[in-house]
Amino acid sequence: MEVERVKKLAREEEKAQSRIIQGIPEECLAKAIGLTSPADACRAAAVSTAFRSAADLDAVWTRFLPPDCDAVLERAVHLVDAPSKKELFIDLSNEHVVLDDGKMSFGLERSNGAKCYMLSASELVIEWMHENLYWTRRTDPDSRFSKVAELLSVCWLHIYGTINSRELTPATHYAAYLVFKLTHDASGLSSPRQTSFVKVGGGPCLQSCRPSSTSGGASSSLLVG
Repeated sequence: MEVERVKKLAREEEKAQSRIIQGIPEECLAKAIGLTSPADACRAAAVSTAFRSAADLDAVWTRFLPPDCDAVLERAVHLVDAPSKKELFIDLSNEHVVLDDGKMSFGLERSNGAKCYMLSASELVIEWMHENLYWTRRTDPDSRFSKVAELLSVCWLHIYGTINSRELTPATHYAAYLVFKLTHDASGLSSPRQTSFVKVGGGPCLQSCRPSSTSGGASSSLLVG
C-alpha cells in the first residue's frame, strides 16, 4: 500500500508540474531554450509537449545557426531547401554543402553550430601540382568534390591552404585537418618527419599537432587558438 501511495503522489506531482509548464507562454519557453545549446534543445523537447512545441520553433534554431547562414548558402552549388530551421541545422551538421562552384564545402559543428569548411584540392597550392610526372587529377567516389589530386611521385611534399578568417565563427577554437586517402601501394609519408603549421594574420598560431587515421583514410590536424 505504501508503494502505491508513493507512486500516486509522484504522478500527481508530475501532473501539477506539467500544468505549470503548460501555463508558461510558448515564446518564453522558446527564448529560454534558445539561450542553451542544440543538444539541450533536443533534450528539452523530451520533457513535455509544451517544451517540444517550443523547442521546435524556428526562433530557437535561428539562434543556433550562424547569423550569415543564408548568405553562405546562397553560394551553394545546389539549392538547399529545408522545411524548418531545425531541419536545416540537422542537415548541415550531418553533411557538408558544396559552395563556390566546387571550391569548398560548408557544414556546422553539431554541438554548438560553429561553421566548418573544407577546401577542395583546386583551392590548395601544391608544389608541382601541374607537373603530370608528379600529380594527376581524377574523380573519387568518396569525395564530395568533382576532382581530387593524386600524388604519383615527389621528393618533397608542400601543400598550402588559406581561408579568410571572416568565414569562421568568432571566439571559437578551430582545428585544421589535412584529409587524404592512401592507395594500397602508398609509401614515404613517414620519412622524413612531417611538419605543419598555421598562421593567423601573418603570425603563427599553433597549439598542437597530431596524426590520426580512420577507416579508408587518414588525416593530420592542427589545433588553432
